[in-house]
Amino acid sequence: MHDRKKSSTSGSEFFVGLVLIALLMFLAWYFLLRPRDIEVNTIQSPDATIVVPGDDTLEKALERIELTPIPGNTPSPTPRPTPTPVPLDITYVVQEGDILSTIADRHGVGVDDILAANDLADPDFLSIGQVLQIPAPSGP
Repeated sequence: MHDRKKSSTSGSEFFVGLVLIALLMFLAWYFLLRPRDIEVNTIQSPDATIVVPGDDTLEKALERIELTPIPGNTPSPTPRPTPTPVPLDITYVVQEGDILSTIADRHGVGVDDILAANDLADPDFLSIGQVLQIPAPSGP
């Protein structure tokens, strides 16, 4: 087997190295990269004049503010209308024991409306399994 010479730094040497690197990085930032202070009042224009009123205070400025009155009868927003569902025609299959007046009452329509929608001549003649179109109710 090989006898290798082990070289390692102790923990304190490693820590000192890290501190030195951090110090060098801080100094580089401080002298080279940090933002410089901005000088105030460096405008070189003859037209630039600043007028500072001598006795003006916040309280006096607030006294000069005119409030716009709110009208007493502020209109409320108009509510949006909700859409009324449009009733659709229903397809109904005649069952044993059904009569046209019962079917009409069950769906809220008149017997004449069902007769007209299905081109039926006789309201008493229905056959089991017959398909009827029930029109949408006309309203209250």
